[in-house]
Amino acid sequence: AFSVAVDQKGSVFIAGVTAGDFAGTHAGSLDIIVAEFNTTGDLQWSQQIGTSDNDAVFSIALDSLGNAYVGGWTSGTLGQANAGSFDAILIKLSEQVPEPSCSLLSLLAMIGGLCGRWKEDR
Repeated sequence: AFSVAVDQKGSVFIAGVTAGDFAGTHAGSLDIIVAEFNTTGDLQWSQQIGTSDNDAVFSIALDSLGNAYVGGWTSGTLGQANAGSFDAILIKLSEQVPEPSCSLLSLLAMIGGLCGRWKEDR
């Protein structure tokens, strides 16, 4: 993990990359991973997001509503054609049971299937 955050309940959130199947099917060279662990270290949920190219996040922040925000880059296509080399991304994961939803926060359009179940939250 490249980044760690702790929420008000003491749950630990991690954000980083994987080169394999961590929380889903490996999509490309590097995929994004985000996960939450409770205070006893049990995995609560995890999300793997990727394109056929390289995708990575390097920071995570939490808000008081239980949402996680991760920032990084992609060399693939997340919502629109890549503008060249590495494009910046900001992803919001909204906590839901049993898994969080996922949406891109930017002018990018959401591609169906990118993050599994999601709701648009702009």
